[in-house]
Amino acid sequence: MTATVPPLTSTVMSSVGEAHAGVASGVNNAVARVAGLFAVAALGAVIFANFSHHLAEAPPAQANEALNAVLAGQSGVTEGATAAFEHALRVALEVAAFCSLLGGIGLWFWIRPIGSQAAR
Repeated sequence: MTATVPPLTSTVMSSVGEAHAGVASGVNNAVARVAGLFAVAALGAVIFANFSHHLAEAPPAQANEALNAVLAGQSGVTEGATAAFEHALRVALEVAAFCSLLGGIGLWFWIRPIGSQAAR
């Protein structure tokens, strides 16, 4: 995030005139916040679904309790729950990396250098 947000913000802000800078800044900020909310929710769902899948002997309610115990660092967590969490976290990080890669590729083709557009 720290490597991508400043260049994207400056691309957005340089693509509009001074008269629309406030609106562009507000829209950019709102989109970033909403995207962050969706990303956290989606990655949380990926972690829980993967954790539940690898903790196959437990029903969803028990899997939820096991996940909460692992996240809280409680003692008495089974080795299977810890292994399932590690696998689920690895999968969520792979999904995040893949989404970041797709976003980078998409923006590579979408964003044009400043000098390539006709004067406004």
